[in-house]
Amino acid sequence: MKRENDMGTTVKKRKFNAVDAVILILIAAVAAAAVMLFVVKGFGGDSSEKIGIEYVVEFRQIREEFGDNIHVGAKVSDAVAKYQLGEVIAASSKPSTYNGNNMNTGELVVVDYPERIDVQMTIRADAEIQDDGMYYIDGGFRISVGSVVYVRMPDYTGTAYCTEIKETEAAS
Repeated sequence: MKRENDMGTTVKKRKFNAVDAVILILIAAVAAAAVMLFVVKGFGGDSSEKIGIEYVVEFRQIREEFGDNIHVGAKVSDAVAKYQLGEVIAASSKPSTYNGNNMNTGELVVVDYPERIDVQMTIRADAEIQDDGMYYIDGGFRISVGSVVYVRMPDYTGTAYCTEIKETEAAS
């Protein structure tokens, strides 16, 4: 079907086809995704609650001479993803032990590892409790009891496990 426009030229009228339908569906899908992203999530707002936490990480079987490298007041970061994990507020050490069996008597025995210690370090940080109920430090580092923490400090880097978390008041 042809018709004439205001300038006297003939214009062919377009028909609605399957390609037009696909384009409209894609536009609707993008619009729906934008609504979900911005409206449902609160326009990118923070749906978390900010709190302070103190958590304890334990280094197992480190050499005795490295025990003195963990200082109160040191800033702690994640050695892998570089998150800022907080500040050391306490550190203590004890001899590293092994629980095993005496092969001759079959008894359970506790044996000290020579020249090895276990270090417990308490760290204070501000965290967020996300909708999933987990603690997140520095906007993305997820911490829970049992988590592996790759710790980097000015004088020591090592692998530790989170053994305790308690909530305190946020510093900021």
